[in-house]
Amino acid sequence: GPGDGGVEPEESLNYEYGVRLQTSLGHLEVVGFFSDYQNLVGRCRVSDSNCQPGDEYNGGEVEIAGVEITGGVSVSLRDQFELATNLTYTYTESAFQTTFLSEFSQWGLVQKGDALPYLPQHVAQIEASLATGRWDIVAAIKFQDEMREVPGYGRIGDELGTDGHKTLKLAATWYQTEKILLQIIAQNILNEAAIVSHRPFGARPNRPRSIVARIKLTL
Repeated sequence: GPGDGGVEPEESLNYEYGVRLQTSLGHLEVVGFFSDYQNLVGRCRVSDSNCQPGDEYNGGEVEIAGVEITGGVSVSLRDQFELATNLTYTYTESAFQTTFLSEFSQWGLVQKGDALPYLPQHVAQIEASLATGRWDIVAAIKFQDEMREVPGYGRIGDELGTDGHKTLKLAATWYQTEKILLQIIAQNILNEAAIVSHRPFGARPNRPRSIVARIKLTL
């Protein structure tokens, strides 16, 4: 897109390569990806300090690479029950290709080889569901690795960073008619507390245990 206020426009080449397997029981897909940014653009948000929301900054050359694995198995049981499991896992690594000093608070002093902030290395989710024609129950557990909040290399030590954390979610849905469904969703059942950001005004926690009930009407 076009730059703002003299900022050079961002350019990138993105590659994907992978394999896919489909059987009567389930599927498996493995995809590798690589993004080569020639001129990464960072944009100031309301949660960033020392800049005006919407201001843009150049970050130079950046490489992002990783692999995503998705798979699932579905089994038909007695009495029209369907049991399914799904797995998603993503591994990502990144590196600035130049050394520079930026006025953007998320970057600051960047050394060649530093990883991008706010990009977790590991993200995974396992989901299991039991369903019939009238209702279904879905349980999912998601894990997100710790994230650095400033550029850096290697282990996140004294640098600004978020916590790795897992979240357990349970949802039950009853299809009362073809147009009306009732649903109860319980999020973060284990009530695990974690710091998900230090911007804009200090440590900010994740969502605590919560229960939501809703009625959905399709016209």
